[in-house]
Amino acid sequence: LRGGGNMSNNFLQILELLEKESSTNKKIEILKANKDVPYLKEYLKTVLDKNITFGILQLPDYELIPGGVHFNNVMTLSFKLANRSLTGDAARNEIIDILEHCTPLENKWYRRFLQKDISNIGIGQRIFEEAYDEKGFKFRIGLAEEVEELDKIDDDQDGFVDKKLNGYRTTVIIENQKVDIIYSGRSGIEAKNFY
Repeated sequence: LRGGGNMSNNFLQILELLEKESSTNKKIEILKANKDVPYLKEYLKTVLDKNITFGILQLPDYELIPGGVHFNNVMTLSFKLANRSLTGDAARNEIIDILEHCTPLENKWYRRFLQKDISNIGIGQRIFEEAYDEKGFKFRIGLAEEVEELDKIDDDQDGFVDKKLNGYRTTVIIENQKVDIIYSGRSGIEAKNFY
C-alpha cells in the first residue's frame, strides 16, 4: 500500500504548478510539455469525466500519519468505488486507510481526485483535449458565429440565434428534472446552482 515516493508523484508537482498559473495558454503549454509524466493524464481524465462517479458525498475525517501512498492505490480504490464493489463502511474504512498515510501534498490532491473537484486549477475538458490532442468527453458546447443577416440563415441548419451578451456564457443542462442545475462553459468547467 505504501511507497508514494518522489518518482511516482511528480504529477502532483505539476498540479501544484497548474494551480498557481492563471493563463489558460500557459496551462496548455505546461500540460503539453508534461504529456509523458506518469499518472498526470489519468488523474485529469478521470476527474473530468462526468460519466465516472465514486458515490462520495463527503470524505471522512482522519488524522495524517504521513508516509506516502502511491497513486496506483488511489486508482484501485477509485475503480472499486466507481463500480460500487466497495460501498458504505467498507468504503469509508478503505478511504481512511489510504488517505491517512498520505504526505500533505498527496492528501491535498488525492482528496480532490476522490471528490472529483479540480475547479481550483481551472482545467476543464476543452483544455484537457487541446493539451492531449484527444477527444473523449461526450458533451461539447459549440462556438458562436456572427450572423450578418438573419434572413440568410438556412432553415435546415441546426442551431440557435441569440443576441450576443458580454459575460460568462454557458449552456444549461437539467437532467431528469434534478434539483441541481449545471452550467457548462466552453472551457469544460462547470458551475452548479449558480444563479
